[in-house]
Amino acid sequence: MTAIRSIRHNPQWLPHIAEWHHETWRDLNPRETLEDRLAAMQRFLQPGLWPEMLVAGEETPLGTVSLVHQPGLAQNNWPWLTNVFVRPDMRRQGLGRRLVQSAQTWAFAHGVRGLYLLTPDRQNFYRKLGWRPVRRQWFKGRSMTLMSIANPGSVQTGYLRTQSPEGA
Repeated sequence: MTAIRSIRHNPQWLPHIAEWHHETWRDLNPRETLEDRLAAMQRFLQPGLWPEMLVAGEETPLGTVSLVHQPGLAQNNWPWLTNVFVRPDMRRQGLGRRLVQSAQTWAFAHGVRGLYLLTPDRQNFYRKLGWRPVRRQWFKGRSMTLMSIANPGSVQTGYLRTQSPEGA
């Protein structure tokens, strides 16, 4: 089974990953150059918990997922799952599911009460993984679905999550 690890284990992959992400999402940031993207992605190599990028691969990268803070896009301060990418020749083999589940597991193990994501067209993929649609919203000129998932070890009280008695 393909390993999924922090990009910090294979920092030499970052330029290749930056190319993937730039080609895939350039329409969301049309003024951003590949060099800009690579420079911004250096933050994933810094020590500390946040942000985090998980990468699937052994000898070469096969897919990515990131966890970042993007305050102001939703009602609370939950982190965001973003940059879900699987190399085209590796798609439809469960790697995207494993990447998303690995990111969720990592976040929840580090005390995150829930996660958000935005997707223009992959709602069914995320629903199958337990994500719930919150609302449609515009993001950088595109209609997106805001989705969320709560840490199963937490209980809901309004928009905040509190640790459940069993997990305390």
